[in-house]
Amino acid sequence: MTTILKKTSTQARGRLRRQQLIEATRNLLAEHELDSITLADVATAAGASKGSAYHSYANIAELYMDVVSTIGQELHSAVAAPITDEVQDWRDVFLLCLRRGTQLLSADPAGRQLIHGPKSPPAIKRSDRANDHQVAEVILAHITQLFDFTPDATTVERIYYAIELADVLYCLSVQQHDEIIPSMAEEGERAALAYLALYLPEQISRRHK
Repeated sequence: MTTILKKTSTQARGRLRRQQLIEATRNLLAEHELDSITLADVATAAGASKGSAYHSYANIAELYMDVVSTIGQELHSAVAAPITDEVQDWRDVFLLCLRRGTQLLSADPAGRQLIHGPKSPPAIKRSDRANDHQVAEVILAHITQLFDFTPDATTVERIYYAIELADVLYCLSVQQHDEIIPSMAEEGERAALAYLALYLPEQISRRHK
């Protein structure tokens, strides 16, 4: 029993230390470029020893992956929140969900750098693609819940591709303006809707409440 309690306590401290390092990283990314931050910088900002930081993460890239995972969880929660707005068709649902994610990232400098920034490593970009696919699944769940629509085997992939099309415009905006400016956000929405309109029905009946 003593061994189990000790192991549980150690794991809890490890989780807390990683959470502190993640928060410190996000704070640093609000002020500094991601390629200028070291794991030692994060340890200092978190009030932790350099040794404890390296015990949790092999390098700063590994820590960045955990930051992206945390942001992905926040995005998923934001998009998955119940839709209480009045929506007329699938376009309204898609735009509402897309804007939820955009608003969250627009307020998060760390997210802008890691997800849309030009210096973000390919591994992080791949990790974000996985997050986007989960978001596509959530958006499809909203649509099928609200509308009389039976998706086929490719529908979730189409929604995922639409998100990625918008994401390209967001990345260009961050590269050119250091943020997702409103006009580029609108361009991303137009591109995504135009693509989805090729595959989703023009009109879908609303389910009875």
